[in-house]
Amino acid sequence: MMELLNEFLGKDMYNLKLLEYKPMKLLGEGTFSKVYLVEKFETKELRSIKIIEIAKRPEKDISTLSNEISNLKYLDHPNIIKLDDV
Repeated sequence: MMELLNEFLGKDMYNLKLLEYKPMKLLGEGTFSKVYLVEKFETKELRSIKIIEIAKRPEKDISTLSNEISNLKYLDHPNIIKLDDV
């Protein structure tokens, strides 16, 4: 469990929002990101968290990602996973 926690926090250990969640398992990973199944300590709700390694991305990708996040904040559709927090 400790190994998963260290991997989950990784370089983002300074990100206090991640400390609100208990990592349950790694769901998948790609070139620039990993997705974890997590449990929110406060509510016991299961969520998924996608951690993106921005340092490896070109500036153009970061801009595109920022636009995508802005759009997802306002999207509300039953066939699309709801963006809860950034």
